[in-house]
Amino acid sequence: MKLLVKVTLLGVFLLLMACHQSSKTKSIASKEMDKQPVERELKPRIIKVNGVNLHYVEKGKGNPVVFVHGAFGDYRTFHNQMGDFSHKYRAISYSRRYYHPNNIPIDSISDFSKVNIDDLASFIQSLSTVPVHLVGHSSGAWIALQATIQHPELIKTLTLGEPPAFELLIGDPKRDSIMNIFQTDYQRAIKAYSQNEDKKGTKLFLEMATGDAHFFDNLPVFDQKIIMDNIAERKASLLAQSRKADPVPLHCSDIKNIRVPVLLVGGGESPGWVGYIMDKLEACIENKNRVILPNTTHGLEYQSPEAFNRAVLQFIGEHEK
Repeated sequence: MKLLVKVTLLGVFLLLMACHQSSKTKSIASKEMDKQPVERELKPRIIKVNGVNLHYVEKGKGNPVVFVHGAFGDYRTFHNQMGDFSHKYRAISYSRRYYHPNNIPIDSISDFSKVNIDDLASFIQSLSTVPVHLVGHSSGAWIALQATIQHPELIKTLTLGEPPAFELLIGDPKRDSIMNIFQTDYQRAIKAYSQNEDKKGTKLFLEMATGDAHFFDNLPVFDQKIIMDNIAERKASLLAQSRKADPVPLHCSDIKNIRVPVLLVGGGESPGWVGYIMDKLEACIENKNRVILPNTTHGLEYQSPEAFNRAVLQFIGEHEK
């Protein structure tokens, strides 16, 4: 009888544990599903800008916050930002020309830089409310910076996530060493792309930008898909050696003329040359704040969305008054 009671109690205990574990597993799964950005399902809209159709998504009401993605991105790049920002703002993320799902032939390009700056300015002008809070990452930050210089009336605040402002290295004693490191890695990516090893070329390029050979592989599958959907522009710009246009100039004196508040966002684990360019940029800006995201490389909003969102929202909020 005692044995039967012990066996019964043991069975009940195991059953309760199983139920608890099942509940815990469901709870974890539920949390993971909660973390899955609903913004992936936002239906993109289309707007005609400078004669071409650009796709974008938006969510929320209030003053506009416009996100500008970098290479290998599109309007989905900021899927981890749209929800948090839409609580107080009209969050808008668009796909730059030559990026998914815009159907624009790469062969029509003559100057990657200028056309993207013009597109951004026209896109902002098409919104019903200006000025906007402008947030850019990587080459998108470079474009946002140039648009702010050329069209200051359109911008309320500017957030720059590690723009590749190599122009600021002209005349700097460290320029040659930085460019040698950069070009060595650059050439490895070019070689892979020239042999149509697109994933390898993309991984090498991202390794150069982040300093992490496993950056791509460590990303969620959804983010990997965004990247691979958007290799065309970067591949074309790397391989089109004979079609290089004169770059749009960027001078410290022009940056000093920016009067709107600027937030610089960097990764604590980004390559040294990235941080050095950020130092040069910071020295050119009068009204600025700077935030370093710990345990983060150049991925920023990909890698540390919560810290990124918190820093940018706090900055924007301080300048809403």
